[in-house]
Amino acid sequence: HHVNLVDLVGYCIGGGGGGPGKKRMLVYEYIENGSLARFLSREPEPLPWAVRYSIAMGTARGIAYLHHDCRPQVLHLDLKSSNVLLDHSFEPHISDYGLSKLLPMLDTYVTSRRFYSALGYVAPELACQSIRINDKCDVYSFGVILLELATGQHPVDENDHGGDSSVVLCDVVKSAMEEGRGIRCIDRNLRNPPEVEVMQILKLGLVCTSQTPSKRPSMAEVVQVLESIKPGSDESL
Repeated sequence: HHVNLVDLVGYCIGGGGGGPGKKRMLVYEYIENGSLARFLSREPEPLPWAVRYSIAMGTARGIAYLHHDCRPQVLHLDLKSSNVLLDHSFEPHISDYGLSKLLPMLDTYVTSRRFYSALGYVAPELACQSIRINDKCDVYSFGVILLELATGQHPVDENDHGGDSSVVLCDVVKSAMEEGRGIRCIDRNLRNPPEVEVMQILKLGLVCTSQTPSKRPSMAEVVQVLESIKPGSDESL
């Protein structure tokens, strides 16, 4: 139980007699405002930066709880903006962690691929069967959410010029930062955002989405960094 996790109320199993038709349902508490993905798509209106920062902080604390305070450790393995639910005060609550596996039960890439269906959020090492799944996979996914919050963009967008290629948010932000134009990545729908603060979030997002798992911070370290970033003046709520 954690303030930033959706409470599991119960479960239902029935029908099918244990065969393929058997239905299973997890019943969670109701979260009023729906998912973060809904608001990042600018419906009904863009979230102000102070709220986005608070969402990042709460989500980080929820994942850090699963990684560092649960025994045995719990991995989410399907973290994405549609699994971050917002209550009436826009406090984030992480859902679908009930689908995760306990770390001691994991072997070399034995978990079903259905847990990794979220395009753009999946850590690159999951494509390599020789690498053991660990908590750095969740760190990668959280880094993508940070980039979403700062840019207002989707993790993957189809190429506007046609063709089969897609535009990956991590790559776009990384290139922009290397070329000294990272400030252009900030969501234009934000009114008078604290640019220094948003740039720090972009940098943290890039560190979390490093291609090398060992270079990514732990979620406890991520929480510490976020706590060190003091929210500045923001656009009117």
